Amino acid sequence: LNVSGIYPVGTDLSPYPHQLSMLNAGIFLKDNLPGRKVGAWNAGIIGYYGGGHVINLDGLVNNDIYEYAVNNELPTYLETRDICCIVDFENMLTEEQLRIRGGYNDPSFLDTLQPQKVFDGGKNRWKDLTLYLINNVTVPD
Repeated sequence: LNVSGIYPVGTDLSPYPHQLSMLNAGIFLKDNLPGRKVGAWNAGIIGYYGGGHVINLDGLVNNDIYEYAVNNELPTYLETRDICCIVDFENMLTEEQLRIRGGYNDPSFLDTLQPQKVFDGGKNRWKDLTLYLINNVTVPD
């Protein structure tokens, strides 16, 4: 099934322009980090085009994350699942409400995230889709 004909992600007809950066991130992950586990709160498009190794971190399709999120222990979840990177929009890290809900409202954790690649500059709340390194992994340019 090719959904791009039904739902034109990455074209001028896309109803949400930020989805182009999600498409590009997924393709980058598939080409450059094959088989590596990557976490994302907005995992749908990225995971679809990323080859299936993107782990949903918001709990909508991943029940395993719940206990970690409500106990502010996302870093422990990432470590136990061998997730090497996070890819998501800047606001997922800058908005306190999102950090509290996601179980990562800890400045020491945020300080460990190393930006590796920005997929867009963005113009609204959904901007600066960025790949962050969380474990010692080499990420190609």
